[in-house]
Amino acid sequence: MSTTDTPNTREAGTGECCLCGSQGLVPFIEVEGREIRRCERCGLGETVCPSPKESQASYDAAYLEKQWTGADPSPEQIEQAVRAELPRLRRVERAACGSRLLEVGPGHRYFLEAARRRGFEPRGIDVSSAAAELCASRFGIAVEVTSVEEATIPDSRLDVVVAWHVLEHLADPFAALRRVRCWLAPAGIIGVEVPNYESYDARQLGADWQGWQPTYHRWHFAPRTLDRMLRETGFTVERAWHSPSRIARERLKRIPVLGLFRRVLWQRYPGTGVAAIARR
Repeated sequence: MSTTDTPNTREAGTGECCLCGSQGLVPFIEVEGREIRRCERCGLGETVCPSPKESQASYDAAYLEKQWTGADPSPEQIEQAVRAELPRLRRVERAACGSRLLEVGPGHRYFLEAARRRGFEPRGIDVSSAAAELCASRFGIAVEVTSVEEATIPDSRLDVVVAWHVLEHLADPFAALRRVRCWLAPAGIIGVEVPNYESYDARQLGADWQGWQPTYHRWHFAPRTLDRMLRETGFTVERAWHSPSRIARERLKRIPVLGLFRRVLWQRYPGTGVAAIARR
């Protein structure tokens, strides 16, 4: 499928599902005084926002700058954080056909440094100048302060693009995915992760689930909606997985007779995030 063949040209907030075009958007849950609606046909959720201007205003200086400041982590904490990125990175490594890697929205995470250590040529883009400066000062990795829409990256230049917990923030995730697809070489891959409102943790916590964040999260995904969005923007999904549930882990710890089976059972309970690797 070419990037011009995709049918999703609808705007959010029109009462029509941006993923499947259905008119069946119904109230789903209210969180922090904001209503979240869900499409009855495909399952994509959308935070109801009074206006695009108000939605944009949510990303103020406190979000873009101040959350990246504070006490510097110790070298031991940095090493631990870099190692925590290895499970994601190994999945990327198995699918990648080259080393040119871009992370969209690296924020305070350490994926780019983990990738550099494994032989990738890392770079990033982020809308926060504080996040970009943090990455440069800690690891010497270049992060351009720009958005997906405004980034000037030549077509077919990258082998890997990753966007961990980014799509749920974007005004138009369809346009962003199509643009990323143009940046990728013919065999290039994208790695994405989003909060999964069908996860075990979300079902247990309801409106208290941390994945909602309606002030900042415009879209709310289930595994099937992430899969469909990738496919309809020209990608072939090769692998999908979920993060294990923290709630299930704590509950299983209380059952001593499980022994060695505890970890196997824990992995079967989906936690907050659902992720996928897809190829152009």
